[in-house]
Amino acid sequence: MMILNLNLLSESRKKEICLFARLGVLKTLLIYAALILILLLLFLPLINLLLSEQLNNLVGNSSLIGSGHGTYNHRVLEINTKIKNINLAGGQFSLLTPRLLEIINTTPPDIQLKYITLNLTSTELALPGTALTREALLNYEQILKKTTWVENIDLPKSQLLQKKDVPFQIKLKITLPKIEENCQ
Repeated sequence: MMILNLNLLSESRKKEICLFARLGVLKTLLIYAALILILLLLFLPLINLLLSEQLNNLVGNSSLIGSGHGTYNHRVLEINTKIKNINLAGGQFSLLTPRLLEIINTTPPDIQLKYITLNLTSTELALPGTALTREALLNYEQILKKTTWVENIDLPKSQLLQKKDVPFQIKLKITLPKIEENCQ
């Protein structure tokens, strides 16, 4: 058996039918796209409402978190203040240890120093102690005068009245070293 396909339509009519079929598919696609768009537009206010609630909850929680960390913030502020003070103190830094060692090393054996007091505001060094003799104390004053960084030596004459076991307190006015001197 033989199948015959007779097409009695003209070529222009065939093109029209093909065009109508394509238009039908396009129409169906546009309808589906419109339905999807309508569904999205219906859900948009719902999504907006949910997002605004989430934002309000987040803002409320952040205020609770911020109030809970107030003590930590205060502690961090204290630590930052201490660091700032340390940096300020470092700006006034000068190396005094070699100079104090120089005083200790130049002290004769017949002079006994009790302690050394340093006053940075008046740049004054106090050396209280006891000398075996008055001559030893005067000799120590001469040794201190040879020190280049000592500006003034104050040894009260009333302390020179005793001949032996002379208690004294020498006050030295000193020049503080500059930071540049320390770096060399």
